[in-house]
Amino acid sequence: MVAGEGWTLQGRVAISSGKESGNARIEWQQPPVLDSYQVTLSAPVTRQSWRLQVNAGRATLSGLDGGDRSGPDAGLLLREATGWDIPVDALRFWLRGLPVEGRVTQYAFDARQRLVGLDQNGWHIQFERVGDEVLPRRITASRGDSRVRLVIDQWGVVTGG
Repeated sequence: MVAGEGWTLQGRVAISSGKESGNARIEWQQPPVLDSYQVTLSAPVTRQSWRLQVNAGRATLSGLDGGDRSGPDAGLLLREATGWDIPVDALRFWLRGLPVEGRVTQYAFDARQRLVGLDQNGWHIQFERVGDEVLPRRITASRGDSRVRLVIDQWGVVTGG
């Protein structure tokens, strides 16, 4: 993938926040437009699925009992609806092994000078890569009793906007 190009991923996610936890399949579509993305989570056991669409600072969460919910903060919307503390806006960057714009309190690099960890916005993030791959295959983000673990099965490129 190159700068300015959209991307997709498919994988698995395990989320825990205090007493709330769950596992799901995850599909992420990130068009070249940075302030837009779509995330679909599908829980294999309950067969429940949620779709989070963010466009120009407005988030909509679908698949909830009682209908869709919308708001300006995607992470807050997810937390209120599911109890999960997921730094969804930051994940757009962390999924690709990049820091979010802003203050990073600590960086960790491997022998090849690839970023393998960082502390940012109260979160501790670890990246695992396979062989010479540039993009991470596993990401773990934790803060307090909240933890998000992702395994990326497939990366793709979005053609068009």
